[in-house]
Amino acid sequence: MMYRLLLVILLSLLPVSGYLQVDFNSQDPNFFKYYGAPNVPIYTSWKDAMKAKEQAIKLNIRGENLSKQISKINKLNNLQIAYLESNNITMLPSQLGALNSLFILISKNNPLTYISPKIADCSSLMYLELWNTKLDSIPNELQYMRNLELLRILENTSKDTLHISDSLKRLPGLRTLQIVDADLFKFPEFILRSKKIENIYLVNCKVDSLPAEIFYLEKLKEINMEGNRLQTIPKEILKMPNLHFLNLK
Repeated sequence: MMYRLLLVILLSLLPVSGYLQVDFNSQDPNFFKYYGAPNVPIYTSWKDAMKAKEQAIKLNIRGENLSKQISKINKLNNLQIAYLESNNITMLPSQLGALNSLFILISKNNPLTYISPKIADCSSLMYLELWNTKLDSIPNELQYMRNLELLRILENTSKDTLHISDSLKRLPGLRTLQIVDADLFKFPEFILRSKKIENIYLVNCKVDSLPAEIFYLEKLKEINMEGNRLQTIPKEILKMPNLHFLNLK
């Protein structure tokens, strides 16, 4: 037991290089080349993308105001990857649910206040990453996204708590949950039913406790709870067979 406790203390002192310790890294400038078909054209203009006739396309639109156009995104029915940055959009519209080929969706520097529950109809989506949001809640319907492997919410500046209801029962394919700089206060209990989860990052989220039931997540490898308000640590966490990274700074 003394050895295990020493291991936990040492792990908590390890530096964390940014937020990302999973294979998907949207910050890599070449990430478009690493995902999807390599010869798929990348459009940096909404107008050009709407004219596209290709069987598959990717969007990389930064700085273009899409507040009036975003509800027409379902017309891009061959869209694989969408990276939208600084586009003045405040919602992820229901029309996203009609995109059967979309498997990566990233929104950065868009003050999102609303995610339509219909986004859950986008059954192919594997990676959902939202930066600099103003969200108050996550729709319960996300539980039906069976292929979602990564959910990442970074720097949510809503004046209210980011509410994740316990009725969000599970995300069956989820491997990584990363929520950074958001007022959660409470550990999101839905994750305890996501049996494939490998990485839990809740950094600077004002969470005050870790549930003992975390022990039953047999595939869990990494827990990063840096910058929270933890008062106690469940002893069960020291017995998790596959856990090799624990940060409680």
